Amino acid sequence: MRRSYDKHFKIVAIKLVLEDAMSVAEAATALSIHYNSLYSWISECEEYSSGVSIYRQEIPNTVKET
Repeated sequence: MRRSYDKHFKIVAIKLVLEDAMSVAEAATALSIHYNSLYSWISECEEYSSGVSIYRQEIPNTVKET
């Protein structure tokens, strides 16, 4: 069965790679998703905007450091 992810989850995943300098493989493993999904989301995001900067006001500081 194919899993679907909401917009918030995708934004958090993209931010891990683009803003927190995590590799796609590391972020995918940390989030228990396939790395191809994350590559696809990043590609879509970069295609329709210039990164995730348009989402900063929508979801501020969504990734908490542990």
